[in-house]
Amino acid sequence: MACTRTVGSARSKAGAALLASLLVHLGSGLTTPVGGATAANPWPMYAGDPQHTGRGAAKGPSMPPETQWSFSYDESLNTNTSPVLGPDGSVYLTAWTRFFALNPDGSLRCHRSLFASAAAPAVSADGSVVYVPDSNGLHALSTTTCAVLWDSAADTRISYSSPTIGPDGTIYFGTAATAPDRMIALNPNGSVKWIWNSGSECGIESSPALGPNGQVYFNQNCLGVVALDANGNHLWTRSGPGDAWNTVSVGPDGTLYIGDSDYNFYALNPLNGADKWKVGVQNWMYEASASISPDGSTIYRGDNGGIFYAFRSTGSIKWTFDTGIPGTISGAPAVGTDGVVYFSQGWTTAVGPNDRGYLYAVRGSDGHLLWKREIGWGNDSSVAIGPNGTIYAAA
Repeated sequence: MACTRTVGSARSKAGAALLASLLVHLGSGLTTPVGGATAANPWPMYAGDPQHTGRGAAKGPSMPPETQWSFSYDESLNTNTSPVLGPDGSVYLTAWTRFFALNPDGSLRCHRSLFASAAAPAVSADGSVVYVPDSNGLHALSTTTCAVLWDSAADTRISYSSPTIGPDGTIYFGTAATAPDRMIALNPNGSVKWIWNSGSECGIESSPALGPNGQVYFNQNCLGVVALDANGNHLWTRSGPGDAWNTVSVGPDGTLYIGDSDYNFYALNPLNGADKWKVGVQNWMYEASASISPDGSTIYRGDNGGIFYAFRSTGSIKWTFDTGIPGTISGAPAVGTDGVVYFSQGWTTAVGPNDRGYLYAVRGSDGHLLWKREIGWGNDSSVAIGPNGTIYAAA
């Protein structure tokens, strides 16, 4: 029997919005950090890079920014419909049943209908192919025409697992509650590199993260955090952490960071999944990865009650920031090269009638609010940073 879990209103948000807008805010200051996104490939996948560090290649705006452009579409946001960027500044995003390719100026280049439950796409290193997941599988589309180049094999239904692209172009993604669900690695031409069979029917709804030697880390909905080697061989499984669709982030020393619905945030040993430490938080965490400061010393993550945290890599809370709004922070945050952290907030039934959804910028060193800008409810969409400091957020 398939194992299912329900946390808060996570799965009800998809139908909450009738109109979604992609808002773009301009910053400045191009520098390239060690690791994370690069100026040549600024934000090609969920949380910016294969380790899901959420680190940008530039610093964003230091004051409330003006909207440079917006793109609106009559389509509901799905869980994890986060924008990603191509090397030429093109923007790619999904809604519940549609995919959109936008030119750097925000104009529509092309679009394509999807089956349902589309999650964040990923863009190839040369910018020619975008990999788009939906309930029918993974689709490789041309970034110039949105034409289908290839589709993944049958029975690869995806539910909220965004594809991750490795340094060699391998595409990794997890399948939904099938019999059983699997972690799949495809070559850039769509052929199968390897398949790992979970033996469970619960589903893989997290985005896989890659370790320094090609290890693949992900959360399986019932088994917990799973580690595979670069060839798809099982290394270990750690039950517990990762419940409720959380995604792993990998630190510069290989440490795995993940939130959980048990009111804890975890740091795991990459060799065996054992706790390095865990820290209690005020509300549960779900549906996102953490972000990591450029020097690796601080990890950032929000909870579903509107509290945002900075954790020291040694295992303590550095600071907390309370938005004052009980909406969930279940999108992955983004960090600029100057350490400023950006995140948006989602709607829940706990939100008051006068509350509004904002994009926040907080100083990474002490949690001081630099500015906030009303954009609407971001739900589970994650923020992206462009190479010139432009901030992209769906709402």
